[in-house]
Amino acid sequence: MKKYIVPAIFMIISIFFLNIVIDEPKEKETVPKETEEEEVSTQPHIFLSSSSDSRPMVLLGEGQTDPSAISAKKVKKAIKKAEAVETIPFDQLVPTFPVTPSSVIFSEWQVESEVLSTQVGSESIQAPLSPGEKVFILSAEWDDGTKRVYLSKINVKRTSSYQQLLAPEMEKYTVMGFFEPDYNYVIPSTNAGYVKREVIGTAEELRSTYPDLPLDVLPVFYVFQRDMIMYQTFEFEELNTFLTKETTSIFEGESENWEVTLTIKDRIGYSTTDVFLKYKGKNERPKGEFEFDVITDTLSMGVAGLTLNEQNEASTSMGGQLWDLKNIETAVILDGKEEKVKVQLMDQN
Repeated sequence: MKKYIVPAIFMIISIFFLNIVIDEPKEKETVPKETEEEEVSTQPHIFLSSSSDSRPMVLLGEGQTDPSAISAKKVKKAIKKAEAVETIPFDQLVPTFPVTPSSVIFSEWQVESEVLSTQVGSESIQAPLSPGEKVFILSAEWDDGTKRVYLSKINVKRTSSYQQLLAPEMEKYTVMGFFEPDYNYVIPSTNAGYVKREVIGTAEELRSTYPDLPLDVLPVFYVFQRDMIMYQTFEFEELNTFLTKETTSIFEGESENWEVTLTIKDRIGYSTTDVFLKYKGKNERPKGEFEFDVITDTLSMGVAGLTLNEQNEASTSMGGQLWDLKNIETAVILDGKEEKVKVQLMDQN
């Protein structure tokens, strides 16, 4: 009998401790704080849209509008989660919200260096020229004090073989020259309104690299307005004349109260507009300051703080390339009221 007592005692003790382990309530599993901080989520009702595509943005943080306070680890996780918006160079990208924020600021995230750029846009952004993916962080604030930070990706499509030769600024022209290796031409740099590209190679090499362009005969010169060819020549002297020639166009028009004359001196990539105004209204001439605007299909520019002299006249000058001279409208804004003046081309030389 004695040889069975010791094992029995050990069995009773083992069962006792086993019951304690089984009955003891488990501690609640907690998610590490670091893991919680790195959580990101796609927002189904908040989008970034191009002219052809729209994708939901990813929420990076709430209660703040400073994207620099968000960890690189969290940004990288959001990049993986985000769907890229398909777009083309210079396309306008616009965010949409169920309730419109009072403030929206875009910054670009440099993926390789993991550095946040300075502000690159407000309310909307413009797609860059270079093809490939770009990452943008959007800071938004609402009138009720709500603050959020979002992330979005875009993918700029490759639209041509010469895309990366074009000027990265939409408002600038690009002058391209394609030459044999023994060329001796230098494209003139007459103003800052265009960039020049001098590309060297044999006709066979250049045709292989840039199949979108006719390069059977070299040298050949092209002038691009954005990504469209606006001028082509095989003669260097003709190119030089085109780049340095100045055209003067005179536009005139009148409304009930105003006469307007625009003298536009235009060169490739640069123009100046001299403005002459005369008040012809029946009421007493305005004594306060007023604004004058020039509007085309592609551009709007203006000048404020104008006043009339004793002869009821005012004059000023404006710089800036007017892309389209076919359809120009002007406006005088006085005391918050706008009076439009349509002008017509009267002379050009």
